Amino acid sequence: MSEDPVSWPDKVDPLDIVYCNFPEDGALVPAPKPRPALVLNVADDQDPQRIQVAYGTSKKTTQMYSGEFQLTPRDGEVFKQSGLQEAGKFHLKRTAWLPYNERWFKPKPAIPATLTPRMGKLDLSLSPSVKQRFVAAATAAGLFAGDASPVDDSNIQS
Repeated sequence: MSEDPVSWPDKVDPLDIVYCNFPEDGALVPAPKPRPALVLNVADDQDPQRIQVAYGTSKKTTQMYSGEFQLTPRDGEVFKQSGLQEAGKFHLKRTAWLPYNERWFKPKPAIPATLTPRMGKLDLSLSPSVKQRFVAAATAAGLFAGDASPVDDSNIQS
């Protein structure tokens, strides 16, 4: 019998960027390759904390589709605060509610070593243009019109 995954002691907030084994192709198991994910919503009423995250990638960042939000070094301080090391984009239509534990989230390998999956934060107060792009992508993804999560979190394995 396997032990339950350990919850992370630090709590995350909306717009934090975390290192996540985001589920692939609708599967309800962690993907083998971790990647950045953007925290959209937080449910603090359980342990582990449950968070809604949007899929992140550094691939095809010049091809943008409806509901995608791009962050690049040209975004200056917002990019620096994000913890990303290269240009990336978040698919705000591709989200999942996941338990914030070591099964789904890992510290990103770095020097110096980090002790938490939190990489950084998307601070929209630092740039009106970044905020405008994010709001446009979130609106296109339907995030301001109810639950945008395509994954039923009651079926996700802790």
